[in-house]
Amino acid sequence: MKKVNLGIAQNKFDQIQQRSENVLHLSIAKLVGHIENPTTYPMTGDNKSIERALFNHYNILAKSEQKDFINRIKKFSNIPSNTTQFQSRFGDLAKVDLKSHTSVAEQIKSIAVPDSLKFTASEIDELEKKLLKKRVGAKSTPVTKQPAVVAPRLIRLTVESIHCTNTVELKKDEILMNALFTDALGVSTTIDLVDVGKMKDGETINLGAKGIIAEVNLNNAGFFPQTLIGTFTLIDKDVFADQEKIVSAFRTCAIIATTLTSIALISMGVAIAVAATPGGMAAAAGIMTGALIAMVGSLVILVVGGGITLALQGETSDLIKDEFVFDLNPVTLQPGEFVTRVLNVEIPRSIGKKSGNYTMTIKWERIS
Repeated sequence: MKKVNLGIAQNKFDQIQQRSENVLHLSIAKLVGHIENPTTYPMTGDNKSIERALFNHYNILAKSEQKDFINRIKKFSNIPSNTTQFQSRFGDLAKVDLKSHTSVAEQIKSIAVPDSLKFTASEIDELEKKLLKKRVGAKSTPVTKQPAVVAPRLIRLTVESIHCTNTVELKKDEILMNALFTDALGVSTTIDLVDVGKMKDGETINLGAKGIIAEVNLNNAGFFPQTLIGTFTLIDKDVFADQEKIVSAFRTCAIIATTLTSIALISMGVAIAVAATPGGMAAAAGIMTGALIAMVGSLVILVVGGGITLALQGETSDLIKDEFVFDLNPVTLQPGEFVTRVLNVEIPRSIGKKSGNYTMTIKWERIS
């Protein structure tokens, strides 16, 4: 994952990043424990928890695929059985009880962030300087608080078109697209299986209305600047017909992304000692959102993209991510303005060396 250069605040920020990553490791350990010994490790009933989402995905796999899936995700946790080593690795999070019915994330939310992780005044100044540094010039921008009532600022993310450079199959591919949208507070939603259509070398398909991924009112988060993320994958339907597993994997991605971001933002809010003040969490999110959401998005792509997507055992591209930052000083986009970007996508084959190569043209547009 790409490091965020935070100067004197780097060490504590890295520890909070590791804290959120450990949520995933412990959740996977909970899942593996339950599958191997369900009586000792009961599964939580919370369908929005990471371990339950992974378990639901596990249950739709064929018996022959389940063992392979577990072996793949085990490598992301590798929990030490020795109590001393467990305590050393997880620190205060060693209090998590994997034998509890309560989800790992909910247990962690109730554990106080250690004083050793709380930032000093000089470290907070460093965070503000590094994370809110303007993209033009060297001026730092404070968090912009919003009045109670303000006209909507709507941003729309659209996949305008998909172009095929060369197909996976000999003649044509039948392409499906999944998308994941993450807002400024880390809440992720999925768009399941957009049917792009059959494509041959050199062909471009315009998606029209079905390419609209998300519309968000930026005022809802209560702070600026904001970072929004679109994440995409392309699938060759010709060689991967089990669409239920694709949908399940992407929904699991959304739950993991939302949970990890929530833990990171809560931890950071407490660590900069503003969570208890009115509007404090929004301010904390405003200071940290760009770096945190980008960091968590990278973590999800690394872990989920390398774990669940591979476990699907189909011809799918890697998860492709694009970030958009909206600010008020100066305003990034006025109503009616937009930016377009071209993303390169490769769809590898399980057998042989030939891969499919595609480009996606996406648009971030301010519509009001």
